[in-house]
Amino acid sequence: MVVVIPAFVAVHVLGGILAGREFPGRSEEPGWLDTSFVITTVPTVVAVALALLQYLLVRRARAGRSGDLQVYAAACVSPVALAAVLVVVVLMAGKPS
Repeated sequence: MVVVIPAFVAVHVLGGILAGREFPGRSEEPGWLDTSFVITTVPTVVAVALALLQYLLVRRARAGRSGDLQVYAAACVSPVALAAVLVVVVLMAGKPS
């Protein structure tokens, strides 16, 4: 969470600044910026949900109970979120039209 939340804020702030510099006087945002915002927001929400899920898993493990669905979700969702963040990096670096 120490990395995810500041990165989320940085993408939104710096993306807006970059779009303002490259397209001055343009009232609408470029498509790559909108796509990057959407793709960044979803993994951030997922990362927060995963942090809460892992907290619950640790509490259950300490109590001697296991949670199969939670373990499966924590194992499968993290790579998907990482892939989405990599897509954002490609979109913001290449700025495809």
